[in-house]
Amino acid sequence: MAIKARIGDVILEVETEADLRMLLAAAKSGALAVQAPALPETVTERLTKLYHTRLGSDRQRGLIKALARAPDGLTDTEIRSALGFASNTVLAGVMASISKNAKAVGLRFEHVLVKDTLAGNGALYRYRLSPEMREVVMKAEA
Repeated sequence: MAIKARIGDVILEVETEADLRMLLAAAKSGALAVQAPALPETVTERLTKLYHTRLGSDRQRGLIKALARAPDGLTDTEIRSALGFASNTVLAGVMASISKNAKAVGLRFEHVLVKDTLAGNGALYRYRLSPEMREVVMKAEA
């Protein structure tokens, strides 16, 4: 039967009384270090992690870099032309990959890219980097 002991905010669980005594002696002598939980990363830290470790494909990095060079953003047509994507289906696949990678580091798509619908032009969209993502990319590429 497990033995539980509460010391402040910490709950110790051991199998035997001897284990508990050993653990308490180690804590008293300073031989036992308790590690505090890591603080949550900021959005900028997560964007930096995304940019440097998660965007592995040339298409993903190419899209992010192209948008970083265009602070006002690019339309889907401009992106396809600049990056040589054959169709919006290819662009959608790259966007989905970016979204999936963002989610893996605890971000939403909107933390990375902003999608605007251009008024009066039907299904024409303009994409731009979020200000935080643009800052991360500009620092990395400087």
